[in-house]
Amino acid sequence: MNLYEIDKNIKDVIDRGYSFNEETGEILFETEDLKNLEMALTDKINNIVGYIKDLEIETKALEEVAQDYENRATSKKKKAERLKEYLDSYLKANNMYDKQEYKNGVVSYRSSKSLQIDNDVDLENFLKGNDEYSKYLKEKVTTSFDKKGITEELKNGNEIPFCQIIEKQNLQIK
Repeated sequence: MNLYEIDKNIKDVIDRGYSFNEETGEILFETEDLKNLEMALTDKINNIVGYIKDLEIETKALEEVAQDYENRATSKKKKAERLKEYLDSYLKANNMYDKQEYKNGVVSYRSSKSLQIDNDVDLENFLKGNDEYSKYLKEKVTTSFDKKGITEELKNGNEIPFCQIIEKQNLQIK
């Protein structure tokens, strides 16, 4: 039986003196069974708490393993980037820009172009002052709330529309 079934049977026994199966009409529990039902409820809750704790322990272990793999991957990626920079600096210093094939791979260069902005503030002012180029200015607008400050205002008796302090009940298992 699940928690709700055990609880329903306990309530039925307390209310009527017995609990029965609604489909078959069979009496399942009577007043003498109340102590056993209460023990079953306690055992069920205890087992669920134990299972939750086991799942949390397993989750933590899996998260630690995942973090370890992530750290190792990051380390390998950084090492590959450093070696690539090392090789690049050597090849450039020795003017070795031609395509070369090696047993483990091919080394070559390709040309590309990218924008370099020398002064962000001056560029922003230029774009704002020039209608023809102002379309290239992207402005970021984000709104966030100082929840801690609003909470303090409400605690001090001030009213702020659309805000209220609510009390929650949070299950904790240790």
